[in-house]
Amino acid sequence: MSNQLQAFSQFQMGWQYQNTQAGFSDTGNQSQITKKIEYTTGTGADQADAVFAELGTLAPSEITTFDLTSVTDLLNQSISFTKVKSVMLWCLKPSDNDLGTTASSIQLGGAAANPALEGATGFWSAGATQRVWNGGFTSAGRPDAAGAPISGSAKNLKLVNNDSVLPAAYYLVIIGSNT
Repeated sequence: MSNQLQAFSQFQMGWQYQNTQAGFSDTGNQSQITKKIEYTTGTGADQADAVFAELGTLAPSEITTFDLTSVTDLLNQSISFTKVKSVMLWCLKPSDNDLGTTASSIQLGGAAANPALEGATGFWSAGATQRVWNGGFTSAGRPDAAGAPISGSAKNLKLVNNDSVLPAAYYLVIIGSNT
C-alpha cells in the first residue's frame, strides 16, 4: 500500500483602496493576487509525499524542537523528511480558534544544532529566524525537485514562545518528501 497525496500551498492578498474628495471623482484601485503551488504524489518538482501538521500550544517561554527526520504524519505513520517543499506557521489568536491566546509571538527557526530550512538551500539565511506575531503567519515554498534538503546535519526546526507570561497556540504545517 502506498500513500497518495494531493496538496497545495497558497498565499492570497486582495484590496479595495479608494480616495474620495469633495468636488472630484473618486479614485481607487481594487485587485487581488494569488500564488498557489499544487503538489501531486512524488518526489520531483511540484511533488511531495508527506504532510506533517500540528495544532499545539507552547507554555510561556517554552522552546520545542521538531526533528524532521522523525515525526508522525497525518495518517499516524512515522516519516523522515528528506526535503521540505512548503512550511507554514500560524500564531493563533483567540478569534482564530478555541486554543488561540493573546501571547505576543512565536519564533520559527534558529535551532542551535543541525538547523533545518536555513542556509543556502533553505527558506531563509543561516542563523535567521522568523517572528510570527499573534494572529499572524509566515509561509515559504520551494516547489523545485530539490526542495529544502533535510539531513542529519539539517533536521531540527525550533519554535519558541516569545511571551514569558502567556501560552502561545500555533498551527504548523510542513509538506515535503519522505523518500
